[in-house]
Amino acid sequence: MANENCLEGVKCPKCEQEDVFKIVGVSTFTVLDDGTDVHGDVEWDDDSTCTCGGCSWVARLGDFRKGPDVTLHTLPEETQRRLRRHASHCSPEGFDMSHWEIYENETSVVVQCIRCMTVLVMLAKKLEGE
Repeated sequence: MANENCLEGVKCPKCEQEDVFKIVGVSTFTVLDDGTDVHGDVEWDDDSTCTCGGCSWVARLGDFRKGPDVTLHTLPEETQRRLRRHASHCSPEGFDMSHWEIYENETSVVVQCIRCMTVLVMLAKKLEGE
């Protein structure tokens, strides 16, 4: 079931878990010598550090809100062939999507082998208005 409260729209892009996350938040506490009293609301935003409770992946909370627009299946066919060739040399198990990290920002997409850390693909994105 999709989250409808504090975790609405939050899902780990690595393991797809969406139930438990550790998020670094800010709150105001009344502190006395013998401890804390009641605290106010806890606040966080998309720049807060977040850890997946399933696979322990750590990133900004905003990175958990939306998976990459680019997946291995949406890469050009030639790029997919390069990844499969690399996997046949790097991984005894062969091609497995869990062996790749896809990083995406406003201007580029990077595909990296997590076994050997080789960056295999770096695609420039066309910016709107160009």
